[in-house]
Amino acid sequence: CDRTSALHSTMDKLSFQEKYEKDPISTLPDEVWMKIFGNLTSTHRFPLGTTCKRFRELDLEVGGTEYSRIAVKWLSRDELGVLAYAKHAEYKIFSADPAKFSTYRMRRLFRKAKAHWLEIKNLRDQSNDELEVISTLLKTTTYKKLNLHFKDIQHGLDVCSFITSLLKDRNLERSQIRLSLNSRCSATEFTRMRAVLKNLPKVDKFNMEWTARNPSMRRVLPEECVMDDETLLHIITHTNHAELEKGNCSAQGILRAFEICNDSCISVLIINELQTFRLSQTSAKFVSFYVPKPAIDGLFSDPNLEFKKLEEENVDGSTFVKEIFDTTTRSSMEVEECHSFYRVEMYKYDNDGQDIRNTINWTSGAL
Repeated sequence: CDRTSALHSTMDKLSFQEKYEKDPISTLPDEVWMKIFGNLTSTHRFPLGTTCKRFRELDLEVGGTEYSRIAVKWLSRDELGVLAYAKHAEYKIFSADPAKFSTYRMRRLFRKAKAHWLEIKNLRDQSNDELEVISTLLKTTTYKKLNLHFKDIQHGLDVCSFITSLLKDRNLERSQIRLSLNSRCSATEFTRMRAVLKNLPKVDKFNMEWTARNPSMRRVLPEECVMDDETLLHIITHTNHAELEKGNCSAQGILRAFEICNDSCISVLIINELQTFRLSQTSAKFVSFYVPKPAIDGLFSDPNLEFKKLEEENVDGSTFVKEIFDTTTRSSMEVEECHSFYRVEMYKYDNDGQDIRNTINWTSGAL
């Protein structure tokens, strides 16, 4: 019996040796290949994944595929579509059954994926089950640009939790986020959305378009304003560039927002002795939003306001304050009338006195 076991052991060794001599690569265990694949980019792994089924499975298992664009769309024909565009491959999946997007293969396609642009858009009503499926599918996906558009948020649809799932556990300091939301929800949902914005992580650019169930630019309805003082200050503190919708903000909140913008710095081009170029590690803020006229009128009429006031003349010959200017930090708060609101813009001028709204480098952190 011992001789038989020894014979089998010898034969196994000879079989392995013959196989190794013919194909030494295939004898490596998957654990080793996982480490090798893990040190390659998805672009470099792709040719290997086309050679055999085993390498294809390993490529999907490692994840980290780089996509130029991932698009999730609710289509008018009751189908949910997920489209992903990589350098060497395209994936287009359409189904009326959300379960199809919960398969193991689908999850592997987007495991630790990196998208330059992630777009989520609805063209029809959706369900919370569908939102949960997409949230799970994209749980580990990172992005540089997020465009989220819901044209008609119905009662009971948990969009707040869905947005939170796309923001948490990600480094978004160099990312751009655009939320376009049309809501018919109750005041409770407005409060939940405000809580989402108050927990916004640090991002480079943030744009939010918010349309309430009774949109009106001629009178202020509290349920239309998702932004208050606390929300405004959090967004400005956590972004370099913010373009926002209407807010029910006070004069004190607006003044504090302007002070935060004043404290930010302009990105400056520096030329050293070797004539090499770099940008200083600074970031200047720009923010725009709408507030009711009384808030701005109260702020600009404050006799204790320490900023320079720039006035313009009305048709009837009277004057009004168009802009306040901080000469120390070269910061400006400019307002423009829009029915019962003012559109407010806060920005800086460079050392040559040029408006830098369209030329400023919004990159945050070190380059």
